[in-house]
Amino acid sequence: MGQTPTRTRTTLLATMLVISATILSNVASADSKSGLSTAGANRLIIRLINAETGDPMSHQNVQIEWDADAEESLVYVGGKGRGTMDILVGSANFTMKPGTKDYGDPNRLAFFSCSGPTIAVPVQQAIRKGFVAHNECNTRTVQASPGEIVFWARPLPLWKPDFQ
Repeated sequence: MGQTPTRTRTTLLATMLVISATILSNVASADSKSGLSTAGANRLIIRLINAETGDPMSHQNVQIEWDADAEESLVYVGGKGRGTMDILVGSANFTMKPGTKDYGDPNRLAFFSCSGPTIAVPVQQAIRKGFVAHNECNTRTVQASPGEIVFWARPLPLWKPDFQ
């Protein structure tokens, strides 16, 4: 005797669910074995800190240049002095420098870097331990959490030129 259409659909649906569960289980297992490359390691947090006061500097841009293909990206640091950036696949290092002012002139800096003119950050170190740049303007220092980069800066006084 043959199956009814309802029973055939139920059997088909159950088979599809078992196959889907098996595929998802295999994908999840592969992801967990790849470790840091998938477990939140595709993003880093930048903390922009005023080197003199220790307070977060907000509403600024930090320029990132990746070593993999010399691609540049601009990271916006928001109201709490933190910005997030995606890691460029294949990069071992990146450099950070002050971003430009918001009104579009590429030669006008928004702040002075107290971490040197440019700093090279090893991607794997930033992911595993965090990275704190050397503070050249002060002896102040902080701890970084894994996946976090601390960039020291100082606001530019109105009477100083802001050209690169």
